[in-house]
Amino acid sequence: MNRSLFLLLIAIATSLVPLRAIADMTVQEYERLKASKRSDDIAAVRQYVQGVFNGFVWASTKSKTEFGLELICNTD
Repeated sequence: MNRSLFLLLIAIATSLVPLRAIADMTVQEYERLKASKRSDDIAAVRQYVQGVFNGFVWASTKSKTEFGLELICNTD
């Protein structure tokens, strides 16, 4: 089976199953990984920060569209 087809099947299968993502990272672990020179550690920090950002944006958008409330007050 070629790789693209395999990845497509995995994506479809995981989209059909409800998942709960949990990413607990302490400040100490974040600082350790951020200071690391290993590419896997750097990638883990980037992925974690991107996930936190995405979650915040999604929550903010839902809050604004459904309740008219923004999670952050703009200082303009």
